Amino acid sequence: MEQLEDNLGAASWKLSEEQVARLSSASAIEEVYPYRMIREMQRV
Repeated sequence: MEQLEDNLGAASWKLSEEQVARLSSASAIEEVYPYRMIREMQRV
């Protein structure tokens, strides 16, 4: 996140919280087996 802020600062851009959330969501790594199964089992 720090690198993104530095890069945006160099370009004089400012992102809203919503834009940062959308970028974070789009770049999120999909959980794979067995981690997804473990997380789902812990919800019960």
